[in-house]
Amino acid sequence: MKIKSLHIRNIASIEKADINFENDLNDKNTGMPSSIFLISGDTGTGKSVILDAIAMALYKKTPRIVGTADKKNNNFTNEQGESVNICSIEQYTRLGISTKDDCYSEVLFEGNDGVEYRARLSLGMSRKNERDEHGNYKSQYSTPKWEVKVGAEDWKRVEANTGQPILDAVGLTFEQFGRMAMLAQGQFASFLTGDKKERESILEQLTNTEHFTAYGEAISRLHKKAKDAKDIAQTIFDNESSHTLSAEAVAEQQQQLVQLEAEEKRLTDAIRLIENKINLLDQLERSTQAKAKSTEQKLRLEAEKAGDDYKDKVAFLHDWEGTVTERQRLADLAAARKAWNEAQDKRLNMQEQYLKLASDLQAREGDIKREEAAIEKERAWVDGLAQRDTLYTTYLETKGHIEQALQLQRKQKDTAKSLDKEKEKTPELVQRISALKAQVEEHGKASDEKQAAIEDLVTERDLLNPEEINRQTGTTAKTISELHSLKKRIETHQEKLEEIHQSHQTIAEEAAVLEKQETAMKEAFTTFEEARKRSEEANARLTTMGESLKETLVSLRRRLVNEKEECCPLCGQKLERIYAEEDFKGMLTPIEEEQRRLAQESGKAEKAYLTTKSKYDSDAGALKAKAQQLALATKQAADEEALIRHDAAEKGAAMETTFEASTLLTKIETLIGHKELEQKELQEKQAKLKELQGKLDELIAQKRKLDDAKAGGIKQYAEADKEFESNRTAIARLTQELESIAVELTNLTTTLSAKLDAHYPDWATHMENTLAALVADARDYIKRKETLNMRVNELKLSLSTMETLRSNEATLRIEFPECEITDAPQRMACTNIMDTWSQLITHVHTLKTEIKLQGERIDECNATLTAYYTDKGKDEAYLMAIGNRKHELEATRHYVKSIDESLKSHTDTIEAAEKEIKEWMTQLGVSSISELPDKEALLSSKAETTTQKEEIIGQEGAIRKSLADNNANIALRDEAKQKLDEATTKHARWELINRYFGGTRFRTLVQTYILRPLLNNANIYLRQITDHYELTCSEDNAQLSILVHDLYNKGQVRSATILSGGERFMISLALSLALSSLNRQDMNVNILFIDEGFGTLDEKSLESVMATLEKLQEIAGQSNRRVGIISHREELYERIPTQIQVKRRGEGRSIVEIINND
Repeated sequence: MKIKSLHIRNIASIEKADINFENDLNDKNTGMPSSIFLISGDTGTGKSVILDAIAMALYKKTPRIVGTADKKNNNFTNEQGESVNICSIEQYTRLGISTKDDCYSEVLFEGNDGVEYRARLSLGMSRKNERDEHGNYKSQYSTPKWEVKVGAEDWKRVEANTGQPILDAVGLTFEQFGRMAMLAQGQFASFLTGDKKERESILEQLTNTEHFTAYGEAISRLHKKAKDAKDIAQTIFDNESSHTLSAEAVAEQQQQLVQLEAEEKRLTDAIRLIENKINLLDQLERSTQAKAKSTEQKLRLEAEKAGDDYKDKVAFLHDWEGTVTERQRLADLAAARKAWNEAQDKRLNMQEQYLKLASDLQAREGDIKREEAAIEKERAWVDGLAQRDTLYTTYLETKGHIEQALQLQRKQKDTAKSLDKEKEKTPELVQRISALKAQVEEHGKASDEKQAAIEDLVTERDLLNPEEINRQTGTTAKTISELHSLKKRIETHQEKLEEIHQSHQTIAEEAAVLEKQETAMKEAFTTFEEARKRSEEANARLTTMGESLKETLVSLRRRLVNEKEECCPLCGQKLERIYAEEDFKGMLTPIEEEQRRLAQESGKAEKAYLTTKSKYDSDAGALKAKAQQLALATKQAADEEALIRHDAAEKGAAMETTFEASTLLTKIETLIGHKELEQKELQEKQAKLKELQGKLDELIAQKRKLDDAKAGGIKQYAEADKEFESNRTAIARLTQELESIAVELTNLTTTLSAKLDAHYPDWATHMENTLAALVADARDYIKRKETLNMRVNELKLSLSTMETLRSNEATLRIEFPECEITDAPQRMACTNIMDTWSQLITHVHTLKTEIKLQGERIDECNATLTAYYTDKGKDEAYLMAIGNRKHELEATRHYVKSIDESLKSHTDTIEAAEKEIKEWMTQLGVSSISELPDKEALLSSKAETTTQKEEIIGQEGAIRKSLADNNANIALRDEAKQKLDEATTKHARWELINRYFGGTRFRTLVQTYILRPLLNNANIYLRQITDHYELTCSEDNAQLSILVHDLYNKGQVRSATILSGGERFMISLALSLALSSLNRQDMNVNILFIDEGFGTLDEKSLESVMATLEKLQEIAGQSNRRVGIISHREELYERIPTQIQVKRRGEGRSIVEIINND
């Protein structure tokens, strides 16, 4: 594929980017696309977003999302309150965009088929159907929309599960694209440092070796199936082949079983006794540990209780409880003093308020005198306008009459205009009605003409009988298809008859071979029986001599020990043991060798027999199956021949004599020819019908248009007629309205003249001015008259209030005799002056009582405390000091209580532990710790006894199984043997195949052949970068290991894990370039993107790497390949002139610019 351009809108931090890889990133000197370009920018601006944008448009996922660990537990809550997974593609939506902003990544590329594709993934924000606290609609992430545009076709959705058609156009899966075209952060060295599984996965992705995996897995499954079948058959055969035991043998095994069960019971009792002791030891150990721990804690607590800190806290609690009453008295004294001082401050405030009220009283007296003079002046003005009182007090009625007259004048003028306009419409309406009537008549005539033509065509079509033609066409096509099918069946039947004839010959030949195999099998069985008998005789001899030699040696050695001999006269060994099997093993060696030799001969003879029998059984079964299949095929052929005869007869090709396929085929082909001629004639008639139907459809469409036009004209005519009638009605109505308005206007003028002529003589000619003057004069007169009455009433109320205020002032002057008013009288700002005076009098009396009460409390508290100080020899500072420690009280009480309770708890624990220790030791039967049994010895004894018990149980099971097997059906043995032979032959075949190709071995074998040329290719790139290292692998490289030869140190092998970051980067780059050149023609990408990694290189290494990348197009496998590098290295900024710069714009936004510094 060829990437041409990339378009980004509001993806991650990038607000907008349009990158044309073909035309924008060119070398200024040559004008050709630059072989290498740099993607640069500050950390966090979004350089890697460019790679993510390409990946998401092509695959709807990115390397960073796929590489995230623990995807399920990576949720966060965004600013809209939604829970978003960090691995969801929606998180690439740039923060802060609105629902109207575009948000997508679009890649324009040329696919492997040479067609131009546009792949686009659209994200963004959409509106929710709920609002926030400000009433605005909330927003949410939009559902991703993945689309593709193929050539000039319209946009269509990409198949979400398969990624088609993009996947076929690109030719690479997401993983392959990541290896071939996009080396992302954190994935650079995975092929070098990864394990076998990871290298296998990468090679499988790039080289399409996954089908070898499928083959290997299929082989393993078939091998396992064959092995399971063989194991099952072997087990069944072994079970069924056991010989029936004699009565003596059964009785002997039953007696052994009774003895073994008794021994098992004895061992079970012994194990239970040991376990009880171990349990007691564990309980004793826990009690001892608990006692030691509590003893340690008790000593610590006793030491802490004897310390000064504990004693000081106890003394503080004692002082606190003993001074409760005195501390309360001291608090009461402080409260009383504070209250007395506050009362004195309040009295000063009240004294100031009294002065303000007295000044207010003097100011009010002056205001009353001034108000009396103003009232007399206003009363004189009102009396001067008494003659207009009636006109002014009823001015609203007169105002209504004037407004009504003005309205009638305006209505009269508007009605006259409307009447003139309606009279102008009449001629135009009459003309339009006439034109519409003529148009309707014209469309009706044309429609009738079309209807006549339609009826003529329908008559012509019906004469051809289209239903019958369609029926005959279907029947003929079906007959032709059935004849072709019958012809194919006849040809197949011919082939089947030939196969049957060939099978008869094959079966006859195989039957002759099978007779020879049967003879060989019988001879092999005879040889096997003779060898088995010789082996059984050798076993018997070895057993008899062995038992005899054991008894002789044991007896002899016992006598020698009794006689205190140090060495055995037979073997010369020291007599350190009474008996050991290895001491006399060598004496039976000749007999044992004979027994082994005969056993091997018996085994070989048995194997030869079984192999011969297996081959015979397999071939006999196969021959039998072939014969059955041949009989079935012969019967099926006869049945098929009868069916063919029947079907051919139905089609008109009956055969009177013996069945001849060639003759019948000739008849069938003749019938097909006739039917195809009939089909051609019917198709010509159908074409004629189609032509007539086309003309008919065209006429119907034309008539429908004329009918629609006629209906529209009728509708317009009706609307125009309705409008004409409405015009006539409007003219009559408007004429009548003008006459009515004139009469009403005359009556109003008469009424107004009686009211206004005396005071406003020119009212009739200046009606609007008169109305304004009347309203203003009347409102002013009424307002001033009402105000005057109100002021008179208020003055009366003020005079009454002043009497009460003077009385209140006299009352308070007694309480504040020292106060005098020295400033000018001034009104006091308050809501209700009467309430203010009353409240002050009440507060003064209350305060006077409070001062007296607090003084008495102070005297009482002083007397009580003085007596306490004298009696106890304490002072106020002592009580204050105790009170100041109140914040320590709760913690101190808790501390003292916890010390006492913990001490008691540990004392109780020690007593309980001592009691338990005594109990456990009594049960163990010891009086001191030193007498306790060793736990490890008990555990060892238990294990040894358990092993003995398990051996006994095993022996019991073997005997029971032997007795049960004796009751099996011997008749089943032969059937089991036949199945075992078949399964053994099949398993042997699959065992050989599986050994070389099963499981992953097939894929690994192929990949080992791929790895060596891959490493050779990587070394070509690596030598361009450095001559320090060379990559290789071992010949038998089942683990797909990569060896690094250090050429500076005599070719020593080094592990990739101990290489420096720069060394690992250079080798990984060479491997990545080699991997990317492993592509087939349909896996080619024109740009290789490398994301970071250059920061680990020194200047020399960087120079080598860049030199290699700059001439990458000249190296085999990389022709026309361009490289895009993402890096922070400043040296690259100067070295690579062609750059895609990602620049920060603030508020989390970035833009992309194309720079060429040449």
